[in-house]
Amino acid sequence: MLEISDDRESMNDTWKEWQIKKNEFKRNFSKFGMKVTEVKIDIDQLVLYCKLRGIPNNGASRAQFVQ
Repeated sequence: MLEISDDRESMNDTWKEWQIKKNEFKRNFSKFGMKVTEVKIDIDQLVLYCKLRGIPNNGASRAQFVQ
């Protein structure tokens, strides 16, 4: 994921760091009654999605991709 992302500088450096941040976000959203659903993505499909739409592979595009 890091290799293909246009917003690499804003992402965690390791899976462990990402896992900690993800769990923190889940707890915070849950406190407000929001349901968090984890989604596994196919990297190749994400790349194709962004390419076909002419959009960068960034957080906003990834969020749109999993909706």
